Amino acid sequence: MSRRTRRAAHGSASTSLSLRSDRALSDLVATASAILTRHAPLAALISDFQRTLQHESREIPYPPEEIRRLG
Repeated sequence: MSRRTRRAAHGSASTSLSLRSDRALSDLVATASAILTRHAPLAALISDFQRTLQHESREIPYPPEEIRRLG
């Protein structure tokens, strides 16, 4: 096998690996995005509750109905 043939074969394998890596990364990004989108409303609710608890009033009631509605 000539040096040129070996180089071409190596480039092809590298491209194939790169395409698989790109596909796996794309799948990972899509999965992470779906998880964040699904849980964002609940996270925002709890974050607002915690911020109010810390900075405004320790008398704020826990929001169980909203959590059930979003969960």
